[in-house]
Amino acid sequence: MAQCLAGAFRSKAKRRTSRSDPEKLAATLDPNVGCALNLTAGRRRFRLQGPWLREVVSKLVAIDPDGAQLAPGRAVQTGIHHVPVLMLRRAEDCLILVPRSLAQSVGEWIEDACLDFLELD
Repeated sequence: MAQCLAGAFRSKAKRRTSRSDPEKLAATLDPNVGCALNLTAGRRRFRLQGPWLREVVSKLVAIDPDGAQLAPGRAVQTGIHHVPVLMLRRAEDCLILVPRSLAQSVGEWIEDACLDFLELD
């Protein structure tokens, strides 16, 4: 589990104990717009938020978190050090979904990206 604190900035891999019913979720989606897949067993989630969000995300990937590619409500498939990741941008935070087998390495890269900002606070 990775943790990084810089002011209100924090990233943490979380394991959900409760799972949504995939069939119920899929039934609410218009098939012309999207689909629902249960990926909880194969991926870990990191949640990035706080005043240094833009800078930390910019150190991890070559995508501007304030740009159109990763605007709030959008998702993008990219990579962190050759590891495929799915980034989901919400209004106040960014979720990074990584393969379970590589979550520890990605967590360490996220912690490393945070170190410069820990010294600023």
